[in-house]
Amino acid sequence: MKIIISTCLVLFLTVISTTLFAFTLAEKAEKLSLIKRLKNQGTVVYAILPKNVTDPFYSFAANGCDETAKQFAARCIFYGSASANMRNQVEDILALINAGIDGIAIAGVRNGFIAETIGEELQEWAKPIIAFDSPLNTEIAQSYIGTNNYLLGKALGKEIRKLKPDGGTFCIQSERPDSPNHNDRFEGIVDGLTKDDTESAMWKNKSGCPMHHMGNFKRANGQMLRAIEQYKVEVFISTGGGPQFLPEVYREKMAAYKGDIESGKLVLASIDTIPAQLQHLNEGISTVNVGQRPYQMGRWAAKVLNMITNGDIPPVVINTGLTYCNKNTIETCTNH
Repeated sequence: MKIIISTCLVLFLTVISTTLFAFTLAEKAEKLSLIKRLKNQGTVVYAILPKNVTDPFYSFAANGCDETAKQFAARCIFYGSASANMRNQVEDILALINAGIDGIAIAGVRNGFIAETIGEELQEWAKPIIAFDSPLNTEIAQSYIGTNNYLLGKALGKEIRKLKPDGGTFCIQSERPDSPNHNDRFEGIVDGLTKDDTESAMWKNKSGCPMHHMGNFKRANGQMLRAIEQYKVEVFISTGGGPQFLPEVYREKMAAYKGDIESGKLVLASIDTIPAQLQHLNEGISTVNVGQRPYQMGRWAAKVLNMITNGDIPPVVINTGLTYCNKNTIETCTNH
């Protein structure tokens, strides 16, 4: 078991280290040049545009998209900015269009911003646009691929309720206050914690929560520590990978709390189940994760973009499912 997890972690760290130091302006320019070269060769080229390229979750989606696109002699290029900035994302979309891209899968940073700023231009462009992970305005996106984010949050809330049937104090950490998928997860988590109004009295949301790390995982770790040390929460919940997406920092900060986590005194519950997060579960410094399937999101993104290119009507929604992981299920939890 340890060998499997360690191998996954090495692969994960390779992906994230490459991503974190990539996507400089020069590299973005090279990717745009690659798109143009591929187009000149007659290749169909799609792009997968995340909220930011430093989130390791999206690297798995990018791999799924390109590996699947190659199966029908196309390509899927991973492109974007280092921070989750809505204006940068709009600039990235326009840069991809100017490079000649044939379709784009987008995880929108802020609800409605793309439609408000370049919605008309995208409709005139008239090439395939789909949403993945984070929904877009349906006037822009022809399909949504990912999870039902409300139900994702609710599933995590229910897992926490099983661990803490008598309730307790909690703090939820989210990405941004205007992030549509994270807001849906937030609502789902709160509803999942309680069955009815009577049970809601058993749970106390600490003052100072929710927290928003704005895509800064170092800040996310600092916020987590503040919630545990200063707010004295019994349950810390992240609507995404957040602190766990900086594995070494997370490991250092949680080492002192391993006993409390393993005894159940402190519950750490997070969305997503990428290899580094499974390692945290294996080490006893995390409690429970409910995840998505980013590789499948990317795989379906390529398929749907190709489907639309060929004139077929895609499904409005493709649900890629959930994974439930704790220390006892890490061998099999992402394999179904």
